[in-house]
Amino acid sequence: MPQNDKQNGTGLKAFIISCIVVFATWILYPWLLSIFVSNFENRGTAGDLFGGFTALFSALAFAGLIYTLLIQKEELSLQRKELSELVEQQKNSNEQLDRQLNHLNIQRSEDIYFRILDEFQKCRSTIKYGKGSDKTEGRDALVKISNRVLESIKFAKSREEIELKYEKELGIFEPQLLPYFRLLNTALEFLDESGLDKKNFYASILRAHLSNSKLGLIMVNCSHGKGRNLEKLIRDFDILKHLSPNFKRSTGIENTFVKGFYLELFKEHSFTQNIDKK
Repeated sequence: MPQNDKQNGTGLKAFIISCIVVFATWILYPWLLSIFVSNFENRGTAGDLFGGFTALFSALAFAGLIYTLLIQKEELSLQRKELSELVEQQKNSNEQLDRQLNHLNIQRSEDIYFRILDEFQKCRSTIKYGKGSDKTEGRDALVKISNRVLESIKFAKSREEIELKYEKELGIFEPQLLPYFRLLNTALEFLDESGLDKKNFYASILRAHLSNSKLGLIMVNCSHGKGRNLEKLIRDFDILKHLSPNFKRSTGIENTFVKGFYLELFKEHSFTQNIDKK
């Protein structure tokens, strides 16, 4: 803006000076004519000699008009260029802002997800099993609960029998297990609905916290009505991917779930595919 004002001021000064010169010439013209031509009869003829002067001014005026148009064209071109640069700068600024917002959203989602995982780990530490000198807590308690549940359904012949046996065990351990499964469901549900890329990578971080005993317990829980919502997420994120074949054979999970309901619920899972190949 200051540069445009300066240019406008310079143009105005040049216009005023031009007007003064033309006006002064017009005023001085009769006086100059009287000095150089004293005979009035010859003044008309002398005046005609200055017709070219009028033509010169007309030509200069026309040239000035053309020059003005060229200047305006150049200014318009510069304005278009400046506008184009402003648009490009705005576009780049918007793209940069979008990247920053996306980065902030990713950071926020990661922060929430890892806080859920932290609460998931803390919940495990509150689980207790046994009484007196046989009392255990945390990871060891969860392993013993899992072994007890898996042992109870080891010789189950149907899906209904699995559910009944697990319901009996759940009646004992439900206050401790339900918060654990609820946080697991929350973590996977948040991951499923978040805008995070490479969701399988974040799911693998969760898988790393789950031992064979926990995976076996999670599998059984998915057979129960309260675990059906979790079942889909377990399958979508392939949470049972690293369940050990030796653990499956030693606990009877392999035979129990193939005969019962496992193929129905987890038919797309790698574990099922390994069984089919045998």
